[in-house]
Amino acid sequence: MGSDASESYLASAEAWSCEAVLRNYRLLSEASPTISWTAGPAGQIDFIGEGALRSAPADPPNPTLTSIHWEDLLHPDDVEMTAAAWRRSANSGQNYCARHRMKIGGLYRWVLSQAKAVIAPDASIHGWLGSTVNIDETIAEESGQLQAESRYRSLVAAASAVVYQCSADGQFASPQSSWQRFTGQPWEEHQGFGWSRMIHPDDRTKVEAALSKSVETDAPYRVDVRLWCSAAGDYHRCRISAAGTRDERGSVFEWVGMIADVEDSLQQAERLREDQERLALSIEAAEIGTFHCPMPLDKIIWNARCRQHFWLAQDEEVDFDRFYSIVYPNDRQTVREAVTRAVSNTEPYDIEYRTVSPQGAIRWIRAKGSSYLDASGRPVRFDGITIDISAQKALQAQRDMLLERERIEKAAAQNASRLKDSFLATISHELRTPLNAMQAWIYLLRQNHRDFDLVFRALDSIERNVRVQSKLVDDLLDISSITSGKLFLEIETVSLKDVVNAAISDVKAAALIKDVQIATATEYDVSVGADVLRLRQVFVNVLDNAIKHSKPGGFVKVSLDIRAKHVKVLFSDNGSGIAPDFMQRLFEPFTQADDAIGRHHEGLGIGLAIAANIVDLHGGSITARSEGIGRGSEFIVTLPRLESADVLETDSIGENSLRAIEAPRFDGVRVLIIEDNLDALEAMAAVFKMEGAQVSTAESASAARHLLSSGTYDAITSDIGMPGEDGYSLMRWIREQNISTPAVALTAFTRPEDEARAYHAGFDRFHPKPVHPPQLLALVSDMLLKNAGTGPRDTGASSDVEV
Repeated sequence: MGSDASESYLASAEAWSCEAVLRNYRLLSEASPTISWTAGPAGQIDFIGEGALRSAPADPPNPTLTSIHWEDLLHPDDVEMTAAAWRRSANSGQNYCARHRMKIGGLYRWVLSQAKAVIAPDASIHGWLGSTVNIDETIAEESGQLQAESRYRSLVAAASAVVYQCSADGQFASPQSSWQRFTGQPWEEHQGFGWSRMIHPDDRTKVEAALSKSVETDAPYRVDVRLWCSAAGDYHRCRISAAGTRDERGSVFEWVGMIADVEDSLQQAERLREDQERLALSIEAAEIGTFHCPMPLDKIIWNARCRQHFWLAQDEEVDFDRFYSIVYPNDRQTVREAVTRAVSNTEPYDIEYRTVSPQGAIRWIRAKGSSYLDASGRPVRFDGITIDISAQKALQAQRDMLLERERIEKAAAQNASRLKDSFLATISHELRTPLNAMQAWIYLLRQNHRDFDLVFRALDSIERNVRVQSKLVDDLLDISSITSGKLFLEIETVSLKDVVNAAISDVKAAALIKDVQIATATEYDVSVGADVLRLRQVFVNVLDNAIKHSKPGGFVKVSLDIRAKHVKVLFSDNGSGIAPDFMQRLFEPFTQADDAIGRHHEGLGIGLAIAANIVDLHGGSITARSEGIGRGSEFIVTLPRLESADVLETDSIGENSLRAIEAPRFDGVRVLIIEDNLDALEAMAAVFKMEGAQVSTAESASAARHLLSSGTYDAITSDIGMPGEDGYSLMRWIREQNISTPAVALTAFTRPEDEARAYHAGFDRFHPKPVHPPQLLALVSDMLLKNAGTGPRDTGASSDVEV
């Protein structure tokens, strides 16, 4: 209740019980929003304005309020505080004032209660006149403001940024705790404009200009500066942002701002930029392509290198259809499936495939990538890289080729080793077998040399086995010459019929022994350009092969097929035939159809290989055909015809037309034989002596020099490979001495270059070992006939001289 009401009440104290006055007071209290009340000296309420209480619908008038104690209306937590304030007023007679919570409308609300004591004439407290005002909304507002201020202070204390307030002209009017915490500048230094000293000198003008502009325009401002950071001991890059707080007239009366330390974020951004630059350089240096595909995979974003990998222009738009069209057709399905698995199943994407240029060029690509998911697990993009691996693929192909070559060479080496072992075993067998026969016959001759039938059979066998040994050696030398490319031909025009007849003559003995008939069917002869001895060797080898693989009673047929440009010599037999799987190896050296230990046929398996190479050197070919095992075979030697050659009609080739070599007589002929092998020397001397020659022998070049220095001779035969001085050197010395005696080189060195070397040294004839005496005698005789003008020389030398 106001003071005027109290004065009125005091003025009418003596009319206290006047009902009219009391009724008016109650009406006034009911009309006022303030709760008016009176209480006795002890504080018991004797009147309260119930109008205000009725304004709360949840709390209807209570006629007993005047009979309850006031403490019953207060919040229990506020009773003691209110009682203490009442006691102080009651004891001192001073006015009573207290804030507390009172139950109004069923709820406790904050109220302000005030009262003044009514003093009796005797100076005692007669009662109390009071009023209670509802201040619940005011308290709520104050509480909200306090909470807001508390939150602001907490924000300033907790924030890493600097939060500040300054006046409208930019001065700090109160201590700024966050500024002091960041800069280390105390209030005494940062008050007013002192804060500007913490700005980097080069940035102060920028801050002053921004602040002046904001003051003039009342607009918020933002400026980047370098601000001293006490924790770092250095300036940090910061961003200042501020906005004005306006009064009821809209004018700025203060600035509220925040200073954010962006040093770490800027450094991170710089590091990120540097990392990105390094990554870009690394990607470019490594020639890596990158691609980015946002969902739903409707486009592909490539870098320049990736476009290069796919033969694309830099400005060309690309989608997945275009991408798949560039992939090599055979790789497309595999790539599609890999992309689907990567996107749908989040499997790693790692695949190699080929891309094709519009011109058809191929480039090998390796692509790696993965899909990236959002928080819900759905793919949002598909990214990856591409690498050109064409060079690696080429190296891999080269490596695979080298590995395959190594495998083939290893297999070839293993096969060669196997063939070598087989060859050594075979050649050992083939060399030992005739030696065994010769050794057996020699033993029999020693035991029973008077049995002439035995002697002739022994000699035939020994001679036959010597020829076998000689052929083995000749074949080995031929195959060596062939493999080294040193087999040379002496081409002349020859009669094909004569060569065929000679070859048949050479194998007739073997055919008779095995009871194989050789038939011929030719009506015409033809001339060819050939090395007669080598071509004869071809036909002999083919006939030998046919005879070996024929059963007793079998036959071999030789026929000619003459065409305009070539002639074919056909050798047919009804022998064991050729297996289909062996046909492709038929002409390989050291190859036999039955190369096991229990094989049926002798030989080294090189006869047909030699024949094939000789025919090839003649510009022809040799082929074979067979219907299989047990069904015979046919070999066809095809040779080119001479352009001017005439076909001559002849009788069928019949018996062998080769004349036997008749040994000439050497009566009175002086022969010097030079040989370091005593057995061979003795044998050759006996041969010439048996034909009437006067023979001198020398076991070395030095011994021959001695004989030639003391006498002359009609003929000389000399070995080549002798200890000390060889036959080449000896013959050069002989010719240097102007000794023109015809000489024959007898040697086991039978290569063409050996023959050429012998002629170059001065020999007149060349004859390979082993020596067949009739051939040697014929050779010497022919040589003497060509030297007939010289005649025997009478030197007085003994007819039989041995040195």
